[in-house]
Amino acid sequence: MKTVLLTPKGDQFVKVLEDTKFVLDLSGLKNQTADTVSDIVFSFEKEGVSAEILGLFCLKPDSSLKLTTTALHKLPRTSCITKIKGVLYSNTEASYIGKIIIKKDAQNTSSFLENSTLVLGDNTKNTSQPILEIDADDVKASHGSTTGRISEEQIYYLMSRGITRDWSVKMIVEGYFEKELSTISDPEIRDQIRDNII
Repeated sequence: MKTVLLTPKGDQFVKVLEDTKFVLDLSGLKNQTADTVSDIVFSFEKEGVSAEILGLFCLKPDSSLKLTTTALHKLPRTSCITKIKGVLYSNTEASYIGKIIIKKDAQNTSSFLENSTLVLGDNTKNTSQPILEIDADDVKASHGSTTGRISEEQIYYLMSRGITRDWSVKMIVEGYFEKELSTISDPEIRDQIRDNII
């Protein structure tokens, strides 16, 4: 599976023609205006093709992010896994809409969507809206969304080992992202995304 770095800018239409892992560089979406939403449609244009879509973000204080992704399955035996994962510091807002659209001819398709957000500050807003539109009857499709706060027990455990609170939080954030970062096979893309979020 090849890896492609994609920098969302406004509305985009991406044709999926071969097995591809799309890594979204979401750093450019921070501080959007209230009406600006980046909408990316991944259109499966070849039978049997699969894709992974990975978007990681870390919103520092007083920033926002608005993103919509659509996995548009038109042909049989296509598959997609979409993972959007973020961290919110104080005074931040994230809005994510994840769509899975499976057309009638896209039998034997599987598509999964996962959105998780870790809240580190106060006065945050996180909106996650999964949308499934399924017209085929032999498919596998699901979605999940979680939002949670960092555990004070985890911070206490690290601080009891002589680590400062700030470093403890940084280590927990790194661990939160590391599983997904390790799935990026291209080291340059992996390092670029890591630098943007940590």
